[in-house]
Amino acid sequence: MIACLVLGHAIGALCADCAGAMCAPSSETPPAAVAAEQPGQITVTSSGRTLVAEGGPWAELTGVEDHRCAAEVQCVWAGYAVVRFRVGRDGEPPADLAVGGLQPQQKDARYGSYRFELLTLEPKNSMEKSPSLSSYRARMQVSRVP
Repeated sequence: MIACLVLGHAIGALCADCAGAMCAPSSETPPAAVAAEQPGQITVTSSGRTLVAEGGPWAELTGVEDHRCAAEVQCVWAGYAVVRFRVGRDGEPPADLAVGGLQPQQKDARYGSYRFELLTLEPKNSMEKSPSLSSYRARMQVSRVP
């Protein structure tokens, strides 16, 4: 395994899978945990539409830009992911939304009176093989806004 440290102007080998961080050997194994869904949370996949709320819109995963630290390494900076998804209601045109990224304004997205915030994205990124779109599961907090 490799541990990655952001060292500014330090000399060393660059680790492409840690977003330009510096690398050093490590023996730690990253923890793996998946929490159960709580009220107001949904899991969005590319395999079908997920109903956001009874009588409310549906959501479906359409793309993932995964720039997170790979599972095989330990990074000081976790990186980021952008999750793209389509939201709609029967009889209304759908909207393409995105959550995640480096900027604070990318933290959430809105569709009508619903606000979507990314909580987790599984599986973890990997140096060996990038996950396929069909394997991703994005867990989101969905809340009603005035």
